[in-house]
Amino acid sequence: MDLTDVPADAFIGLETLESISFYDNKLVRIPQLALQKVPNLKFLDLNKNPVQKLQEGDFHRYALDNLPEFTKLEATNNPKLSYVHKQAFRDLPSLESVMLNHNALTALYRSSVEALPN
Repeated sequence: MDLTDVPADAFIGLETLESISFYDNKLVRIPQLALQKVPNLKFLDLNKNPVQKLQEGDFHRYALDNLPEFTKLEATNNPKLSYVHKQAFRDLPSLESVMLNHNALTALYRSSVEALPN
């Protein structure tokens, strides 16, 4: 697919959805508003997208704050991903796995890792 954006209302009515794959699309940012509508989300696949940054708001307060079951994030093979905000993974109590391999990352804040619960 060539998905470039996810509308805020894309997942309305799908509150029991547990897994979303945006694999091999053209997303340049995390669809924060759309993710707010899936409180039972456990797995998010962002592999192979031109996402450049994981910002604080992407996984905190606005997007995933209401996702107590969120356990796995995959954001691999994103050749433009070069930055992860130091608070990107804060307040995600069930997060067990974050995959960031094969990206353009050259460094990762210690506080990003320390914010992970497990």
